[in-house]
Amino acid sequence: EDMNIVDIKFLLKINCQVKQHGYRTEYLRNLLTKLKINKQLNFFIEFNNVPKPYTVKWKIKNEGEIAKKRNKKTAAVFFNL
Repeated sequence: EDMNIVDIKFLLKINCQVKQHGYRTEYLRNLLTKLKINKQLNFFIEFNNVPKPYTVKWKIKNEGEIAKKRNKKTAAVFFNL
């Protein structure tokens, strides 16, 4: 949000698969009360109607209570082409 002006014109549905020890792979929306530390998150675009060409930029933030306690707050931007 700090890099570009946001002008929402199209539909976009983002989803995330969560892999964590002791659990089967599941979608994030089904696990919000059962999340453990040290998990693998795989975010993906499930649907969009944005005309091509376009660039996807993912902004990832880790600002939870555990990250704060461990001084591991992070943020990064990743590009999909």
